[in-house]
Amino acid sequence: MSVDKLVLPHEPELALSVVSESVVGIDGPNAEPYILPLSGFDRLVRGYPVTVLYVYSTNPSSSSSSSVFDAIKSALPKALDQFFPFAGTVARYSPNGEVICNNAGARLLEASANFPLSRLNFYDLDGTTKNTLLPASADHLLNVQVTRYTCGGFSVSWTFDHQVTDAYGFSRLVASLCDAARAGQPPSAPVSHERSFLLRPRSPPAFGALVDRTFTALTDAELLDLPQTGVTSRHLYFVEGPTLERLRAEASSGSKRTRTEALAAYIWKVMATTIDDDESGGASCRLGVIVDGRTRMGEDMSGFVGNVLSMAVREESVRGLKERSLAEVAACVSAAIREVANEDHFLDVVDWVECHGQGKKAAAEIAFGRGAPAVVVNSTHHIPTMSADFGFGRPSLGVMLPTLGWYGPGYVTMAATGRSDGSLFVSLIVRPELAAALESDTDCILRPINLDHLQLS
Repeated sequence: MSVDKLVLPHEPELALSVVSESVVGIDGPNAEPYILPLSGFDRLVRGYPVTVLYVYSTNPSSSSSSSVFDAIKSALPKALDQFFPFAGTVARYSPNGEVICNNAGARLLEASANFPLSRLNFYDLDGTTKNTLLPASADHLLNVQVTRYTCGGFSVSWTFDHQVTDAYGFSRLVASLCDAARAGQPPSAPVSHERSFLLRPRSPPAFGALVDRTFTALTDAELLDLPQTGVTSRHLYFVEGPTLERLRAEASSGSKRTRTEALAAYIWKVMATTIDDDESGGASCRLGVIVDGRTRMGEDMSGFVGNVLSMAVREESVRGLKERSLAEVAACVSAAIREVANEDHFLDVVDWVECHGQGKKAAAEIAFGRGAPAVVVNSTHHIPTMSADFGFGRPSLGVMLPTLGWYGPGYVTMAATGRSDGSLFVSLIVRPELAAALESDTDCILRPINLDHLQLS
């Protein structure tokens, strides 16, 4: 899709213009054609685009705003040589999915805004900020947009196909490109796209009841019949480090809980207060937590670029969540994560997809938005998002913006700010009543983000 100019609907005097558009291919030996079969974990997220947005404030040391674009354009072919699947295409009609590594290239856009970064409302992700992203091309697995602003700042957005990798794997590509931009060469740290060890189910395949409850596979007709879930509020928040530590202490009665467990438990409890319950106490709501399998599998996967994610899911009564303390709910969250944070569980997922995922859309049941109200938490605070320095300084903001359709659960993404106080950026795609309840909570855990939080004022 080609767009020459984007006028922001909420503020028509603000506009974004395309300066240049190009397709960047691989510069190196990996330009040769290659077929990369998708694993069962890749197929669980098939066709799911993800956008990562980085925002950089004015940097007086940069010679010109166009030099940022030139640095990225020069470095991208070197990075793609190491991350060659991103320059390929997906075989849409392959029964189990495969990436055709044919050097079709990544799409690179240069854009210019007629306004400064301070005019953007970063809190309203569904409004101004999202509308500064030009439409991505479905013909490319990787779309990169570099936008310069009148203040001298710039932003870089990346839209990639989730079936090629998860957030951790994608962060390796960004790190490679940053190294190439600064030093002229990609890093020597090895990466692997090899999925053979994830393509071999056990003989015979075997999986327990937990995996069978967690995942399901739907036909095309069933996908068209999914209910709308009212997940329409899309906002960005800031969690101060000391506030997060106080929440963690409250959630850690007897056993120390992680930041993910504490914040997930807090959001789950608040969510329960927004759901009507009858006299019988029969209403319930669900929490999902995405779990990375890299440190759970027997193989060394530190350099793996691909998907290896599962989902911890727990359903509890609304009444029980309201009555329990935060520590008790956090213990429930921790127990759900422990159930899936082991090698046997991830091997079970491989076998389950082999048995049930042929010719259907397989995913965690909670992802389809059926049944009790649900929210899914994805913690990426262990990923060095804020280290993305192309030679012009580190970003003021780095946030993942999942592209969700009209169905599905609420979705919460936690990302580290990179500051010494341990603060977080938290994006919420939830029902409006949950957003309102979180914002009105007297504890003020989640604060609507502003320019001061981003140090852009």
